[in-house]
Amino acid sequence: MIKGHIQFVAKYTPYVGGGEIQFLKTAEYLRELGVDVEVAPVSQRGFPKLVHFFGSHGVLFNEYAKSLKYRYKIPYVVSTIFFISPKSTLERFYITSSRTLIKYNLHNFILKPGLKNLIFFYENASLLLPNTKEEAEKIKEIFPFITDEKIKVIPNGVEERFIEAKPDLFRKHFNVDYDFVLNVARLEPRKNQLSLIKALKGTGIRLIIIGNQSVWPDYAKLCFEEGKSEVLFIDELSHDDPLLASAYAAANVFALPSSEETPGIAALEAAIAGCSIVITERGGTKEYFRDFAKYVDPYSIEDIRSKILDAWQDNSNKECQKSYILSNFSWSRVAELTLNAYNAVLER
Repeated sequence: MIKGHIQFVAKYTPYVGGGEIQFLKTAEYLRELGVDVEVAPVSQRGFPKLVHFFGSHGVLFNEYAKSLKYRYKIPYVVSTIFFISPKSTLERFYITSSRTLIKYNLHNFILKPGLKNLIFFYENASLLLPNTKEEAEKIKEIFPFITDEKIKVIPNGVEERFIEAKPDLFRKHFNVDYDFVLNVARLEPRKNQLSLIKALKGTGIRLIIIGNQSVWPDYAKLCFEEGKSEVLFIDELSHDDPLLASAYAAANVFALPSSEETPGIAALEAAIAGCSIVITERGGTKEYFRDFAKYVDPYSIEDIRSKILDAWQDNSNKECQKSYILSNFSWSRVAELTLNAYNAVLER
C-alpha cells in the first residue's frame, strides 16, 4: 500500500464532461482500494507521494510540473486525454510541421502554444496514461521523444449501476411516448450534433439530445435551428441523476458521431443499459466496442444516417455487449490498473 497521499490535479470547469467523470471516478474507486487521494486545489497536508494530472493542459500545468521536478523532486503521471482533429489543410500542415520541429528539437519555432507547452509536461512525466492504444500512438507520432516505456494505457470506465436502469422514469418525466435515438454530450462542434440532426432528417426517427447548451452557445443555436420541433433538447443532467440512467434504458440507439473521442464514457454507459451503439470511428473506439457497435465517418452525414438506420433494426441480444464492457472497463478495474502504474513509478 502507498504510504502518503496522491494529489489529483485537473483544469477547473463549471460543467462535468467525460474528462471530469474520469477524474472523479478514478479518485472514488482508488479510495475503495485504500489509496489516500487528495483532490483539493490547495494542499494542507504536506507533500504528496505522487501527483496525477488529468488532461493535456500544458500551458496551465507546466509551472507546477517544473516545481515538482526541480524543487520538490516529486514524480507525476498524466492521464493525457489527448486528441487532435485537424479539419483544414492549414491545420494539418501545422500539426505536420510541429511534429518535425519537435523531432529536431526546434520546438521554439512552433507558433501556437498548444503543442509547444506539452513538450516539457510530457517529457518529464514519469508515465503518460492515455485511454487507448490509438491515443498512445498519436502521442508518440507527434512527440517522437516519447518511448513505449513512458506509456501505459489505462482505459476509461463505466459504473455498473447503469445496467439496472429502467426506462419508465425518463419517459414519464419528459412525456416521451415514442422510440428515439439518444445523444448525451455537451453541444459543441467536436461532438458533431449538427451533423447528427441533419442525418436523421426525413427518416421519421426522433432524436433526443441531453447536454450542456451554454459552453458553445453559437453552435447550440445552430443545432436548435436545425432541429426545431423534431429534436427534444434537454439541458445537462447530473451524472448521478436517475433520469440520465433511465434515458439510456429508454433509447433504442445511442449515437456519438464525434470528430474525435477518447472514447466516450456516455457510450459505455449506454451500452451496458442496452442501447445499440453508433459511434465515431476516430479515437480508439473499436478497442472498446469491438463488433458490438456501428462505426461512422463523422464527416459523412450519409454514413451517419445509414449506420443509425442499421442500428435501428438491430434486435440482437445485448447481453454479450454488456458482459464484455463490464468485464473490461469497470471503474474498479481502472482503479487497479492505475494503482499498478503508481506502484511502478514509486518503485523506481
